[in-house]
Amino acid sequence: MKLVKDFDTEEMIDMINKSSQDSSIYIGCDSQVIRGHCDFVTVVILHFGSKHGAKIFYRKEKETRRMAMRERLWKEVELDSVVALALVDHIGKRHLSVHLDLNPDKQHRSSSVIQEAVGYIRGLGFDVKTKPEAFASSHASDHIVKNKMR
Repeated sequence: MKLVKDFDTEEMIDMINKSSQDSSIYIGCDSQVIRGHCDFVTVVILHFGSKHGAKIFYRKEKETRRMAMRERLWKEVELDSVVALALVDHIGKRHLSVHLDLNPDKQHRSSSVIQEAVGYIRGLGFDVKTKPEAFASSHASDHIVKNKMR
């Protein structure tokens, strides 16, 4: 697995075009509030042949103000959708899935936006996963946003 920081769309498109049609692409985003600002990490995981290793592209962004929970969750959904829309014309027959860091369990605050967010992503024509299946956001993005991986 190789990490590529501050991805650019052209590099990802080139890598996708060079991958086999049985490869998979997973897109996810997570955020963390840190002392008055929010850090967002968006990842694109290109899983070669859906079984032969992966390349993870990621981009960190900072919102310089504190955001309400709902606004922060929607920003994650927006960042996911922007990347998915930028890549969709280059996917071919490859599987593409958008992973939302939202929990359907009513005990979690993220459940408050899950129906709207899932409907939005599906409305754009993408397969969507939420917790616990949303590993691109729940694990990859989460790991990077919390600075466990550089």
